[in-house]
Amino acid sequence: MARPASPDHHPVPVADEIRRTLAHLAEVERLAQIGSWEWEIAKDVATRSAELYRMFGVDPEDFVVTRDSVLQLVHPDDRARAENATQALARAGAHAGPIQLLVADVVMPGASGWELARRLAESRPDTRVLYVSGYTDDAIVHHGMLEPGLNFLQKPFTPAALARKVRDVLDAS
Repeated sequence: MARPASPDHHPVPVADEIRRTLAHLAEVERLAQIGSWEWEIAKDVATRSAELYRMFGVDPEDFVVTRDSVLQLVHPDDRARAENATQALARAGAHAGPIQLLVADVVMPGASGWELARRLAESRPDTRVLYVSGYTDDAIVHHGMLEPGLNFLQKPFTPAALARKVRDVLDAS
């Protein structure tokens, strides 16, 4: 499939445009010294950019991605934060009372916010969930990270916006 030609442009096959866009993204990541990754939830496959591997000084051909291998790349001072999903489940399991609300980032280390909520719902089905993310809700739904209609608040948000959204979620029946 190709874009229609304009008087000044020739049609560009979609595959060529995708290759050009990916090359541009790689160059931007290199210049900004940031990496990226995508997760195909349905296939449970994560794809990491070459820049991400370069930043961590690992060879993509030799590096086996596991929870522990990724944690070894995280600065020791930040490792406790990188285990939030696992810690959240452990704390929930140790808590005797009800848990009214889980606030979970859509993309978080250890498990996605959706996976954390799913696992928590096994033992606490009445817990309500508010998802937060720096991505827009349209992007999250479009990429299959969340289902439409779930409680969502886009970052950055003010304390007042968070308080309003929490109240809305807790008041919903």
